[in-house]
Amino acid sequence: MQAWSGKDINDEVKWLSQGPNRVVKRNSAFLINGFRFHTKYRERLKRTQNCGIVVNSSITSYASARDSNPVEGNVEYYGLLTDIIELDYYDKWKFVLFRCHWADVNTARGIKKDQFGFTMVNFSPLIHTGQQLIDEPYVFSSQVKEVFYSKDYVVLGNTPRDLFDIGNGSRDDIVERSKTLPFLEQNLNENISSTSTQFQWVRQDVDEDIYEL
Repeated sequence: MQAWSGKDINDEVKWLSQGPNRVVKRNSAFLINGFRFHTKYRERLKRTQNCGIVVNSSITSYASARDSNPVEGNVEYYGLLTDIIELDYYDKWKFVLFRCHWADVNTARGIKKDQFGFTMVNFSPLIHTGQQLIDEPYVFSSQVKEVFYSKDYVVLGNTPRDLFDIGNGSRDDIVERSKTLPFLEQNLNENISSTSTQFQWVRQDVDEDIYEL
């Protein structure tokens, strides 16, 4: 067996093997892919909604335990953005991750079609909460698209916007990708509660009308 030497290992692998800095940046807003995102907590007192997330994931499914012919398919996961963190690999690479409350898209209780064919989602109960080792509550910010949820949680699509009319708003409302709005730095090991015990299809924390920025 041939022995490995330090010269045989790519420099990128060396940096990645050290893991990210354990002190990370948390943000309440981020602009990527032409979408402006806010965490659910940031917009709790706003009439606008920018915390709706959708991720299209390719999965392999089997009809039964004895099935030897898996079927490839796409599943759309719907979520509410709760946290934005930036992983720093000691100034070599930086990755922005979104943590969300994910609706259970695997059951009719979590997602369904109404009589008009619109998709409705329910965020109680949640999946991928991070309580189990196999959970995946985080996604790369580059993977997501933005959606809006109406008062009865009907999913409404959104298109990227390259230009924003800042109007007479304050600079606190202007979010650039290179200048996110950070919280205080916190340790990556900090647990963020994402449990939900109430079953409801109607959102209670905003007024009836949803306004687009």
